[in-house]
Amino acid sequence: KFTKNTHFPNGYIPSGTVLGKITATGLYGPYTTGASDGTQTAAGLLFSSVRAVDANGNNIAKVGAARFVHGLVNAAKLPANSGVDATAKTALNQITWL
Repeated sequence: KFTKNTHFPNGYIPSGTVLGKITATGLYGPYTTGASDGTQTAAGLLFSSVRAVDANGNNIAKVGAARFVHGLVNAAKLPANSGVDATAKTALNQITWL
């Protein structure tokens, strides 16, 4: 679900990216309003940046990462394309938004 040009042009998916859980696989992808595969519901934020390409520059199919689901977050400090919006903030009700 993550694409190189959109989500990780420098090879890393940035921390703070809003994640949605893909219903069919149980894996996480980028939160996308209007989707119908489960990613339309925010399920957390990527806790820290994760490398998404290998040493040869090829996309890695699956990467392991931590998901941030509760705590304090200053939305102004998230990456520009994090995907956070009012709907995501509502769904992530265990996060206190500063």
